[in-house]
Amino acid sequence: MLELVDKVDLKSAAQKACGFDSRPAHHNMTVKPKIIRIVVLGVIVLLLVVFKGHIFGRGNISPAIPPKTAAPIQYVDSQAGFKITLPTSWEKVTTQAGNLADFKAKNAVIIPSTGAYSPYIDIISAPDQFPSLDALVSADISSISLQTINFLNISSTPETIDGQPANLLVYSFRLTATPPLTSAQLVVVRNDTEYGVTGTSLTSDWPQYSAAIKKALLGFQI
Repeated sequence: MLELVDKVDLKSAAQKACGFDSRPAHHNMTVKPKIIRIVVLGVIVLLLVVFKGHIFGRGNISPAIPPKTAAPIQYVDSQAGFKITLPTSWEKVTTQAGNLADFKAKNAVIIPSTGAYSPYIDIISAPDQFPSLDALVSADISSISLQTINFLNISSTPETIDGQPANLLVYSFRLTATPPLTSAQLVVVRNDTEYGVTGTSLTSDWPQYSAAIKKALLGFQI
């Protein structure tokens, strides 16, 4: 005997017999709880995954390691009695006659008509023949101006090197058939010996190298 079907039901008794009831009230009562259970279960699983990753994955997170900064290099000449510190981008080259040591940047270029490098640092010394540091600096400026073209004394700054009075000259000049050059020269006297440490580059490159050159000169030790 067929079950009575109310007017709201749009399905046949045969469909009901298969267990499918499309009445809105019955559909909402049976489907919604399933949806809620699925959603709740999904949230729980998600929380467990996040929590597990936070607890167990914490040990796998490596702290940020700052990049290593290349240490500067030191050149020590115990016989001549001096030490100079240079950036790792510089290197020692063959010492020219009359000099104590010569250095250049690894990316240095050749200055036209001279064969010299830019940028370049050289160290010289000589017996002290002047009554004072000021007299030595004045004679140094005069000598450079006579041996160069378009000499311009940019600055002359008192400094102290290893407790000894010193002077840092900055000047620009040209040699025959060369482009403009700029130099910084440290002049210091110790134990009756004059030391001159000079860093030179093409004037066009001076803004790029001046800081490294001045730092090396002012870090000179005797």
